[in-house]
Amino acid sequence: MSSNIHFDPQTGATEADRLGAEITELCGYIYAATSHLLELIREFDENRYWEEQGFASCASWLNFKCGFGSNAARERLRVAHALKALPKISAEFSQGKISYSKVRAVTRAATPENEDLLLMVAKHGNASNVERLVSQ
Repeated sequence: MSSNIHFDPQTGATEADRLGAEITELCGYIYAATSHLLELIREFDENRYWEEQGFASCASWLNFKCGFGSNAARERLRVAHALKALPKISAEFSQGKISYSKVRAVTRAATPENEDLLLMVAKHGNASNVERLVSQ
């Protein structure tokens, strides 16, 4: 650890505070953008637009056009379709309040009946704990 703590006397914030705030803000934007991306992927898949471009599946199209690995493409499709039935989780994700890692984990077990509980877990647990809980 460095003992050189940079402090802004006007705001009372350290450089670490400023950088930390900027990082978390950008993460929120990334989560919201990822949510929008998944909405578009779901629509693209539901309309089977990938067929018009000569692909055998949407996952194949995502692999070729977007550079996702095969497993990652299939997982994004799964999550995209799962979110359609989970409006509360989808809303929090689209607002950048929960990460794709957490959303991916909870959509493995979430149903409209347990959505509130899993959303609470996602909002208050770290990604590793959410993964572990859902796998049980």
